[in-house]
Amino acid sequence: MTTVKIKSGVWTVRPAKNLFLNAGGPLQLTPKKTYKAFRTNYEITNQPGHETIMIVKEDHKGVRWFPVTYNYAKNNFEFEGKVEQQMEWMTNFLSVNEHIRTKDKLNFLIG
Repeated sequence: MTTVKIKSGVWTVRPAKNLFLNAGGPLQLTPKKTYKAFRTNYEITNQPGHETIMIVKEDHKGVRWFPVTYNYAKNNFEFEGKVEQQMEWMTNFLSVNEHIRTKDKLNFLIG
């Protein structure tokens, strides 16, 4: 299992256009919704050395996250602002992530 260090606060982001990503299965993001994002030390396999932003999609199906490079995030998302009550959100994200760790093999660590 890989440990991923969360290196920033949590931000709300909105895609500039419809995005179709493959994060362990197809995932669609629309500009009508906001998503959470934070910077990590995770390296995308085919993008070594690039700074990585984790985008988190929360909906009725649960929580899904996927990594994108900082440049991809900068070009495709509008950063709206910091999430209020960040520690509460992060604590909840970590507890929800406990259930998907074995599938995705990532362990998130704050700080």
